[in-house]
Amino acid sequence: MFKKYYRVFQGVFSLSVISFLIWYTNPLELMTSLSQAPYMKLICLIVVYETLLVLLWCGGLLTLLRGYGEIGYGALVLAGIRTQVLTMVFPGRTGDISMAYLLRKKFRVRDSTTVLLIDKVITLLLVSMLAIAAVGYFYGSKHLLTCVLVLVALIMVATAILKWFPERIQAVDSDSFMARILKIIGDMHNQASTKITSASLIWNLIFTALRIFLSGVCFTLILSWFGVKLSLWYILLVQAMVQIITILPVTYMGIGLVEGMNIHLLGLAGVDGAVTLAANLSTRAVQILLYLIAALCWLLPRNDSA
Repeated sequence: MFKKYYRVFQGVFSLSVISFLIWYTNPLELMTSLSQAPYMKLICLIVVYETLLVLLWCGGLLTLLRGYGEIGYGALVLAGIRTQVLTMVFPGRTGDISMAYLLRKKFRVRDSTTVLLIDKVITLLLVSMLAIAAVGYFYGSKHLLTCVLVLVALIMVATAILKWFPERIQAVDSDSFMARILKIIGDMHNQASTKITSASLIWNLIFTALRIFLSGVCFTLILSWFGVKLSLWYILLVQAMVQIITILPVTYMGIGLVEGMNIHLLGLAGVDGAVTLAANLSTRAVQILLYLIAALCWLLPRNDSA
């Protein structure tokens, strides 16, 4: 009985959790307070700009899949809604690696996954440098040497993982779902060194640094309006440390820990790659659509005469 209606029970539980969070956080009251914050119009403009870019990317990828006849628009929407409910109680997203797995027959997997590897490596190195600079600024130069030694240790550990990981792939059952994912990541390692150029590293470093810096500025402005006085360097330091802690064990594997767990759980539930991709796009599209609507509400002129 329970096994027959397992998906129904799981969906009801997920919706209950979502309803409780909405009731507990009272998002309408929070948005009303944020609408009066300084620089909120500038922040909303940034949200609208980034949201439109992501929507364009999602729409283009969905159109590409539909053009190849992989899955129809209606099936994409239904699959996305279904899997979004299944994964709502789990943190994180299904991950970009599922896209590479789904498109493995249409594009060169090594090229697409190498992009993910470069992004992870650049993020790790950049947030490490930001952490060193922030520690030196916030706590004094006496801690800089310790931070540098920690960074060197992180790189050594990551290098050891890089050498150990391909050997581990060979020991995994080749017929399992995770083995197919690990095989893709293993192929990426063999070709990554030939794809990275000085120009790509420099541009990636610049844009990643700009993205992290702008997010820190926006977060600082929001906190300052609520009366929380924190240094921008301190926020960057915390963000850098969180990034290092969460991505170090899996950086050179090219996949996030939470994303990998979600893929594995969905695979055990019998969800195929197309549905996994649809869930990823559907979840992100719904979230950014809500952000876009909220941002537009504060950007549109309001009638204050009433």
